[in-house]
Amino acid sequence: MANDVLRICNMQFYGYHGLIPEENTLGQRFEVDLEIFSDFRGYSRSCPEDALKYPDAYDIVERVVTKEVFGLVEELADAIAEALQIEMGISQLVVRVRKPHAPVAKAFGGIEVEVRRGG
Repeated sequence: MANDVLRICNMQFYGYHGLIPEENTLGQRFEVDLEIFSDFRGYSRSCPEDALKYPDAYDIVERVVTKEVFGLVEELADAIAEALQIEMGISQLVVRVRKPHAPVAKAFGGIEVEVRRGG
């Protein structure tokens, strides 16, 4: 992977992902972190038009989380990565998706899935 990274941290959305039917009807909060790897050398002398448009990345993540439905958090993370790669041409990235309130009768801080693409 390239040495330079742009991070968008702790994006929060409401979605309807999960294997339990109530998750698909009631929904719950999901958190997403995104790391985009590139080479930012020369950006201090370049035009802003050359920069990665992170509001666009946010919008893509929001659309996938809020408009699509997946049974597994792994599917959701993969779909986010795929959409970013296709729509923004991002070759190297890491997507982390957290489900902080997974509906299981166990005491833990939620689940997190990380997918890495490229590099």
